[in-house]
Amino acid sequence: MNIPLPPFSGDRVYKLVFEEIVEPIVKKFKPQIILRNGGSDPHFSDPLTNLNLTIEGFKMIGEKVRELSKISDEREIDFIASGYNLKTLPYCWLALVSGLLDLKIPLEKEKEIKEPEEVIEKAKEIVFKIKKILKPYWF
Repeated sequence: MNIPLPPFSGDRVYKLVFEEIVEPIVKKFKPQIILRNGGSDPHFSDPLTNLNLTIEGFKMIGEKVRELSKISDEREIDFIASGYNLKTLPYCWLALVSGLLDLKIPLEKEKEIKEPEEVIEKAKEIVFKIKKILKPYWF
């Protein structure tokens, strides 16, 4: 699934998208394996995107994918393939892997990133539109 996100989307928006779109579709589809492609470019310090994911957000994604992989007998492949801030890249990947494997390790502390409410509202509109389009198939 590719889901367009508004600029400056961060942890709250990613959590919303997982809970409202990704999780219901995976639960209904019941895949035999989960393939997830991603990297660290949604991190707020990455120069490629205008997204605001934090290291904790990467861990949350890993946790959510780990939970969803139970549907496929824990068969999951994660393609970590991008990221352009070499200073934060290893911390983002470590956080993602710690979530995927349920590792209790301390993560790098970052400044708190607050997503503007208008970004959250725009994301909710996008989620609503996507669910409306996909309703005949998944919802």
